[in-house]
Amino acid sequence: MKLNPKIEKIIKEESMKLLEKCKVNWDIPHTLDTVKWMKKLIKNEGGNEKILITTMYLHDTGYPYLKNYNFSELIKSKENHATIAAENAKYILNKLNFTKKEIACIAHLIKYHDKHKNIKTKDRQLVMEADALAKIDWYIVKPNLDKANTQKYFDYYKKECLPHFKTQTGKKLIKTILSRAENYLANWK
Repeated sequence: MKLNPKIEKIIKEESMKLLEKCKVNWDIPHTLDTVKWMKKLIKNEGGNEKILITTMYLHDTGYPYLKNYNFSELIKSKENHATIAAENAKYILNKLNFTKKEIACIAHLIKYHDKHKNIKTKDRQLVMEADALAKIDWYIVKPNLDKANTQKYFDYYKKECLPHFKTQTGKKLIKTILSRAENYLANWK
């Protein structure tokens, strides 16, 4: 199902308001990048735009405000962000006349978007891949961490995200993004 452009605009505006209160200089550009990747994945792999694109706009709206943080603080902040973001999504989408079934699906995808093991549905797979691609798309979304903490994050990412790419499109895209991320770190001055 297509996402109505007027509804997408409202969802984007609502998510941006919430993301302004999250990780400074990261959550807004990261979220917009996840939407870009999701649109590419849907184009090549199929999927319900209304569910998947909405999920990407709202998936990180539950982070606490973080500025000048390190890798450990970032990992700690992940603990409850997905649950809070799922609640944010329910509130916003109820006002936009999404069905109860659509809201439940989106809230579920948001709540589990950072759980990469045992992904059994196509929607969860696409959400994981769109989010993971944007996490290291550093020429588009600059890291907020210093070089040492970005390296720690990259090592964590390679262990926690990289093995879970399954779609043909995702596997192809991650090869390019991974190479670019390695180049970004190697040339960091």
